[in-house]
Amino acid sequence: MSVIYLDNNATTRIDPEVVEAILPWLGEQYANPSSVHHFGQQARHAVEIAREQVAAAMGVRERQIVFTGSGTEANNLAIRGVLAARPEKRHVVTTAVEHDSVLRPMQQLEREGYRVTYLGVDSLGHLDLSELEASLSDQTALVSIMHANNETGVIFPVEKVAALTATKGIPLHVDAVQTTGKVRDASGHSPLNLDDVPVDLLTASAHKFHGP
Repeated sequence: MSVIYLDNNATTRIDPEVVEAILPWLGEQYANPSSVHHFGQQARHAVEIAREQVAAAMGVRERQIVFTGSGTEANNLAIRGVLAARPEKRHVVTTAVEHDSVLRPMQQLEREGYRVTYLGVDSLGHLDLSELEASLSDQTALVSIMHANNETGVIFPVEKVAALTATKGIPLHVDAVQTTGKVRDASGHSPLNLDDVPVDLLTASAHKFHGP
């Protein structure tokens, strides 16, 4: 029976070229990349090549790329990491339509005594930037916002959000899991090149665009 798969926002089929590239590391070349012996260092070299490739695609330096086990882990690491670095600030801003991997950590933060502002959206799913600006204060530790909603597909104006948070010195985390590797502008380039947009932390997940 022929199957038409319409759930690529949840996950995508891994590309055959990707399978070919990673297959040796799942078989004969299985060494731990943290090991100091020759086989371990071969694996380490492969990891660093992958880091260089991701950095080039995202418009950042290699040392800015952190590999995690999932988008959920990456979102949690980004949020918790910023708050750990700014313990004196107890206010966080996000939206009411974030993925659960952001909303649930926010709910946990509230239980820990943080004040969390959940920005609403209009009937078309659009964000009100004036509401965002009004919510920011000298106690705001972080703004965490998705690039595109995983259910409606609405793309938030991250460039404008980034310009606003940058002027106030507030770190910005963007959950770009649904757009990285998929959304392009008219010229075929990613609309969120980190060379141009002052985003402090960005989350992406390879399985959303035919990776492992």
